[in-house]
Amino acid sequence: MFRKIVLMVLILALCAVGSFASGKPEAALGSEERPIVWAFVPSGDTGKVSAGAQSVADLLHARTGLFFKTLVATEYAGVIEALRSSPPTAQMSSLATFAYVMAADMGVSKAVLVSVRNKSAFYNGQFITRAGSGIKKLADLKGKTFARVDALSTSGWIIPMITMKAAGIDPEKDIKVVDAGSHPGVVSAVYSGDVDAGACFVDARTLIQKDHPDVMEKVVVLQKNAQIDEVIRQSLETIRLRPDFTYTYYNRGFAYFIQGNKVQGCRDAQKACELGDCGLLKFAKDKGYCR
Repeated sequence: MFRKIVLMVLILALCAVGSFASGKPEAALGSEERPIVWAFVPSGDTGKVSAGAQSVADLLHARTGLFFKTLVATEYAGVIEALRSSPPTAQMSSLATFAYVMAADMGVSKAVLVSVRNKSAFYNGQFITRAGSGIKKLADLKGKTFARVDALSTSGWIIPMITMKAAGIDPEKDIKVVDAGSHPGVVSAVYSGDVDAGACFVDARTLIQKDHPDVMEKVVVLQKNAQIDEVIRQSLETIRLRPDFTYTYYNRGFAYFIQGNKVQGCRDAQKACELGDCGLLKFAKDKGYCR
């Protein structure tokens, strides 16, 4: 279960907006001539995300008088690029958890609202597989095809990736990864048999249940993922019992990065590297988290 800084998190781009263009005064940002561009990640069916985004934008217009233009990016990274571009092509966005961490670290976003669903600001991720696939545990994923939501999706890849590493599965070598593009896309890929397994939020199966009433029987949950705080707590106990277990430092380090604790994250990434796996440290250095 992860701190949900999204699906409907409101992010404000921290950018300087020019006052003049071609020597003429520019229309005010938020006016009908120059609406605020609000970018959304493709977390679900694009049509539904787009419709929901416009509905919320219409509510904000009614309340504030400001004009908004909504768009759904083709991938999670596309929203970050829209915020980073000069001049920015989006001034607001809804980002997935890890994508927000990256955008905030780049200095182009700041969270001002957190989504709450079913009276909770947290959510779970899960591994799913097709009933009768023979996959009973994570170790059985070796040699299989695996659908992920997006490389920057927390529940659809980041947490599942480190969970698989802890189970002895190398996501880069032991499985064939397929990008489904959305949570319902992952479920559909597993349902149709295009892939052997996948990762999504709990319970994304309901998103395709209208078209596939038997999805809850044909697609089964292999394992649910732990909350970030629980990952860290479990890691402390594992390190106490096995202080030389590489993947424990890798997992805890990634969890710290998601929390925004770069100091602890870098320490664990360095320790994991010393024990033989430098993947997290390389990632952290590439992102500028560690020196």
